[in-house]
Amino acid sequence: MTERPSPPGPDTRRRWLSFAAWAVVIYLTIPAARRIEAAAGEVLGGDGFAMLGLGAVTAGLVAALASLVRSRSLRRPSQAGWLVATGVAYFAYGATQISAPVEAMHFLQYGLLGILAHRALRSRSPDRSVYLRALLVCALVGTGDEILQWLTPRRFFEFRDVWLNTASAGFAQVAIWGGMRPAEVEPRWTARGLAQAARLGAAWVLLLGALASTTPQRLASASTFWPALGRLAGNPSVTAEYGHRIEHGDVGVFFSRLEPEGLLQADADRAQEVARLLDRYRAPELYPEFLAEVPAWRDPFAHEARVHLFRRDRYRNLAREAVDPAARRRAGTIAWRENRILEIYFPRTLADSGYPWTEAQRRRIGPLNDPGFAYESAVSRHLVTRFTPSRVLWAALIAAAALLLMERRLRIRS
Repeated sequence: MTERPSPPGPDTRRRWLSFAAWAVVIYLTIPAARRIEAAAGEVLGGDGFAMLGLGAVTAGLVAALASLVRSRSLRRPSQAGWLVATGVAYFAYGATQISAPVEAMHFLQYGLLGILAHRALRSRSPDRSVYLRALLVCALVGTGDEILQWLTPRRFFEFRDVWLNTASAGFAQVAIWGGMRPAEVEPRWTARGLAQAARLGAAWVLLLGALASTTPQRLASASTFWPALGRLAGNPSVTAEYGHRIEHGDVGVFFSRLEPEGLLQADADRAQEVARLLDRYRAPELYPEFLAEVPAWRDPFAHEARVHLFRRDRYRNLAREAVDPAARRRAGTIAWRENRILEIYFPRTLADSGYPWTEAQRRRIGPLNDPGFAYESAVSRHLVTRFTPSRVLWAALIAAAALLLMERRLRIRS
């Protein structure tokens, strides 16, 4: 028997309008997020967003429980347990993963978006797949959010934030499934609902694959045919960058867009040229200007050399100022390891520049180095090192094709 969805009524349209309106609100906050963060910081203080988030989650739990009691839908004590447990997990996850007030704001926004997506989707297709479909719809909106941030000055694209947005909507689905247990949702999976989920999944996988393979170098190449892409190629925010994980006994681990041999070759060929460039931007206040003028995608060797120097000097200063012996030793270890990266992989450039340490500086920092410290440099840590852009794109295409094949078979069955 063919499954036929009920025609959209006024209630369905209102629910979709509410979902769309809230998604637009989320997108409209992107350009103003920094101003909102600064204003909230002045009013609420340093921990204001965290307290606001805790208050919002608590208020949501109380409202959900009150709704269950009022509608006499609280049939089992486990419903209240699911709501409380999900709220605790939601806040605990946010507390460990969120590193900025702007992220906290988005985490809360996508929790509400997850609820609105569920209400809208169950209006016409109220089978158990509604939880999965709502999650995928929010994942698509959250990915679009990050794309808009990529195009917005002073905002950045991060796959980590895509997962954070999606996780927030996922917590909302768990709370509805285990706590609210709406009577509208049928306790079965339908072929039509699963087919919709497969389509949404294919769209999300393709979008993620396209973003993961959109490197600055590819954008720069494409801009020769489509000049409008040139601005994106020069964007300091990138969707994905690929490189190499390099281990060395005197250093630990660091990451680079070039292989070790490539670093040494560039050092041999360009030492004087890059040394002059680094010296031109030696003043600390010129560091942001250097990053803008010498992006990593255009000159990875010079860019990485300057970032390693910045990190080395920052931690050398922290070691000099630290009062606590443990903090001093940690800062000194980081400064020493960064200097060793420069001495080993950028030796001629370092020697020709004005940045080499004097013997007195080496004697001060050297004893602070902890040989047992497993160091992993934060410089270029975001680089993808296990896959190539082409492999990621092919994997996304294959996964999307499999989902679309599944969707076709499910659609025939429905």
